[in-house]
Amino acid sequence: MIINSLRAATHAASLGCYPGVSWILGFFVPKKNKSILGRETPRADIVSLIKRDEEGKEGLTIQELQATASVIIVAGGETTITVLSGITNYLMNNPLKLSLLTSDIREKFMKEEEISIATLKETSYLNVVIQESFRLCNPTPVSLPSIVPPGGGRVCGHDLPEKIFANVHPLSISPSCKYFHKPSEFHPERWLAANDSSSPFYNDNRNAVQVFGVGPRSCNGKPLAMAELQLLLARMVWRFEMEKVDSEAENLKWEEQRVFINCRTETF
Repeated sequence: MIINSLRAATHAASLGCYPGVSWILGFFVPKKNKSILGRETPRADIVSLIKRDEEGKEGLTIQELQATASVIIVAGGETTITVLSGITNYLMNNPLKLSLLTSDIREKFMKEEEISIATLKETSYLNVVIQESFRLCNPTPVSLPSIVPPGGGRVCGHDLPEKIFANVHPLSISPSCKYFHKPSEFHPERWLAANDSSSPFYNDNRNAVQVFGVGPRSCNGKPLAMAELQLLLARMVWRFEMEKVDSEAENLKWEEQRVFINCRTETF
């Protein structure tokens, strides 16, 4: 969905060079949107739920829905699937880690129905697998900008004036030896080593990984995203015996995929 929207945005930007065509497109798109929003659906979808308030009455207006939809779709749509693909990739290439995760989940839950958002809160190894995957396959491999506060600030040894955008690309941090021991390798246990001075990962700067951003404008969908990832991954490893396939996809290197705002989807 996001990949297609990026292509559409490119086409829309190109049409800006032709004012007449751009005006015509602006006439048809709202008409199409109203047609879709006016349809009756046999079951409630996300749009119909957003349109209603807590009492089941009309909630958001069309204008509010249009302004909100882009945030919901871009932030909460393909990003979860992207990082889940990355997690699967690293687990397939690290059978021991996969075995540890599988054993941890299957020992805690005798039935798949027992796996829920509430019961997964105590599965520590599941959480560190997700954290390590955030580090190596950031679902949004673009920098998240912040505004320099009044009076200016100092970032990476540089004095910056106030009210300008400053950002650090996550892919310049995650593979850095300055912040992580063996940064290019998949080691979920680095996230358990904060209090273990004997661990080679003890001095890792775990706060350097901030996939949801920091500060008052950090992603407010973090709890939902984490719950989705925990639930999907736990049920996957509980139900399936997974291994790498014998095909070209076996040699896929996650870090070499083509990246725009999300990793480009490939056919396996």
